[in-house]
Amino acid sequence: MDRFLISDNSIHFGREFSASTLPLSGSSDWPISHQWQRFGKSTRRPFRFEAFWLTHPDFKNLVHSAWKSFIPPEGIKMFQFQQKLKYLKMHIKQWNQSTFGNIFQDQNSLAQEMKKIQQTIITEVRTEALSKQEKNLQNQIVEREKQDEILWKQKSRVRWIKEGERNTKFFHHTTMERKTGGT
Repeated sequence: MDRFLISDNSIHFGREFSASTLPLSGSSDWPISHQWQRFGKSTRRPFRFEAFWLTHPDFKNLVHSAWKSFIPPEGIKMFQFQQKLKYLKMHIKQWNQSTFGNIFQDQNSLAQEMKKIQQTIITEVRTEALSKQEKNLQNQIVEREKQDEILWKQKSRVRWIKEGERNTKFFHHTTMERKTGGT
């Protein structure tokens, strides 16, 4: 399928559309990714704990060492606690940026690399070096997909907490999905 349906309203909101092929994933068809990008300045989002950080072996050591190394300024205990949390937050944000970066952009770049390697294998010949690169990239893609899944599970739980207890379409849909064994 090489077509996408979009609402005519979406064009009026200043969005840019693009489509690209993705690496083969077990099917004989090349999957296509459709991106929808909004113009305008980005807004800073508040700091949130990301559950996929726990999958990294260095995370707990980072938290422990940052917490122990900071000596808060004089003041009441709650002020000192607040300062330690700010210090820890700064370290986690820097670590997250250097260790994970933007996992969505990283997934896209890994997919593009995989696409290049697979196209080289198709047009030329499969070599041991290309097979090794393909396997290494596949492992990285799987790891990023696990992190992505953890991230979206966490986001869905937040949405459930916000909307799940109200008598909403979301509540009824997820309840029916659980009854039928969807999630």
